[in-house]
Amino acid sequence: MNLLRVCTVLAVFAPASALAEDHSGKFSGKFTHQEMMPLDQQGQKMVVGLTSTGSNKNTDKTDFMNDAQVVWGGTTVIEQGKGPEQGIITLVAKDGTASAVFTGTATMQMQQDGPRINGQGTWEVVSGTGAYENYKGKGNYTRTATSKTDFEGEWKGSLTKGMRDPETTASPRR
Repeated sequence: MNLLRVCTVLAVFAPASALAEDHSGKFSGKFTHQEMMPLDQQGQKMVVGLTSTGSNKNTDKTDFMNDAQVVWGGTTVIEQGKGPEQGIITLVAKDGTASAVFTGTATMQMQQDGPRINGQGTWEVVSGTGAYENYKGKGNYTRTATSKTDFEGEWKGSLTKGMRDPETTASPRR
């Protein structure tokens, strides 16, 4: 059998759950904790720690994590108004959770009532529970602080629902 026929057979009989699907959504919420610690005497370089909660709304045609709670925590080192950010974001739905690490760039703009920290970058799913236990995927995000305590953002990416490991899901022997 030639290679083209083998590839065709594999594509036809591949489980649908193993195929990548594009997903997207919008999230919004409130910063529940913000802490800034200067790293220099002039206050030009600082570590910023943020935690937040919010909600996710799908913008694609699926119900993936629609109305899920968003729990987000991260840090950034701001120098002259910008710097790298990293952290973890977890979406919590009735049928399970999906957690992703994110890395990106943050910018800080000073306003009369305090700083606004915006961000953009990439994310990658690292774990899941329940219905999302075997999901893998990655994509990108943007986040905008709409006030000192509120934010909104968008995400998009490709997700694959992997197959369960037969050794961990097999029925026990009697």
